[in-house]
Amino acid sequence: MFSPNKKQTFSKYKILYMKKNAISKLMTRHHKKLERLLRIFKANIGKNVEKMSESLERLRWEFEKHTFCEEKVMFKFCETENCTDVLKLIKAHDEMLEMLSTIKSDLAVKDSVDISGFLKLIGEHKNLEEKILYPKLDRQLDSEQKKFILRKIREVSYDGSGWNWQ
Repeated sequence: MFSPNKKQTFSKYKILYMKKNAISKLMTRHHKKLERLLRIFKANIGKNVEKMSESLERLRWEFEKHTFCEEKVMFKFCETENCTDVLKLIKAHDEMLEMLSTIKSDLAVKDSVDISGFLKLIGEHKNLEEKILYPKLDRQLDSEQKKFILRKIREVSYDGSGWNWQ
């Protein structure tokens, strides 16, 4: 498998931040990664405890990185009148992290768990971000602001083996 070095990876995303919808593309790509991890987790509930635990931990870790990037990097560019849904998004992040903790605790004492509430919340949350927040940031931020955001996200996401949000 091709694993780009740090310079090649940066060059790829150097071009991306100049595009009109760079934030939307990058964050939507990470949503897809989270969805893949969630599918793996769901497929192993009650079947393969090791894979189920591993996929839940990976899902939580990627979700924490995603949340960190949004709250510590992207949301600082949201002015109250331009991003009124930011408080709602932060509250949803907290709820989803709490749900993931509850799921983990429940799985420590039983083989199966109901994740329908988590699935509903994450679906609503994703739609709000992809249809409203990310396009709004792509439209309102200048290229230097986008460059800053994408560079910071890259710093959080880079794991030494190449770009991590593929």
